[in-house]
Amino acid sequence: MSDSHEARTRTRVIVCGGGMVIISEMERLTFEVVRSLRSKGVAVHFILNSWGNERIHPVVDEIIGMLALVVFWMSLFLFERSWVRTMGLAVTLLVYVGLLAFIADWFLRRSARRPRPAFARTRHARSSAVP
Repeated sequence: MSDSHEARTRTRVIVCGGGMVIISEMERLTFEVVRSLRSKGVAVHFILNSWGNERIHPVVDEIIGMLALVVFWMSLFLFERSWVRTMGLAVTLLVYVGLLAFIADWFLRRSARRPRPAFARTRHARSSAVP
């Protein structure tokens, strides 16, 4: 393969750090994942808020060279949208995702509580036909 084809097909990762204002445990975990990806040659692009990134920006600059400062338009232009629609979307997503998580948890707990037959509990099942 040519070098230009490899450059075009190289794996790329976009890290959306929109809520990052302070460096806490989740941010540290994100930075470690980004460091490991960069060490494997993955192209990483980091997106931050344009406000409140004074503590995050130096750490990101230390890890990667490509840093995009963007403003999340959804939060900026909320005044153009109806609050009822915004809250309705949030509650709808919460109900659907929460319902799916609840159903999955119920099935997993149900299968964990189901008793296994006696022959499945022993490590080596014996044949009842042989005395």
